[in-house]
Amino acid sequence: MWTPPAKIAASASLLSMPACVRRGAEVWVLHGTAPTGVHVLHSADGGASFTNLIALTDVNPTYASFALRADGTLDIGYYQTTAEVPFGFAHSTFASGSATSAYQLIRKDMTYPHQRFSSIDVGDYVGVIASGIAFTDNTSGTSHIAFFRTPK
Repeated sequence: MWTPPAKIAASASLLSMPACVRRGAEVWVLHGTAPTGVHVLHSADGGASFTNLIALTDVNPTYASFALRADGTLDIGYYQTTAEVPFGFAHSTFASGSATSAYQLIRKDMTYPHQRFSSIDVGDYVGVIASGIAFTDNTSGTSHIAFFRTPK
């Protein structure tokens, strides 16, 4: 039997599509907020109730993805637009249960052509893998995506 759905956000935006990860009874939900921002909610009771864990708004993140690492660290990858980084890709990691992040700028001064699937599209792919976020761009002019498998 399904329980009634929990409303997680009144201000959700499609600038980051909703996503969730689960480990046992713990559930994490990522959603975007307008005009830019990413929030992560946490549930310790299988999704019956949620608390706001992370509000990532200071770096103007959009189109975020996230992964839960084996040690409980949340890895959030996102496109970023600030005065210092006109357009780039960054990621922030949050230790288990923490709202304080370690930030890393992966690439800045990117361009984003109007044709989404062109061979020069440098903002074309963010992948979520078991151990974190993978990013590839097409600055070489050749589209390429690679994955790897970690041993168990």
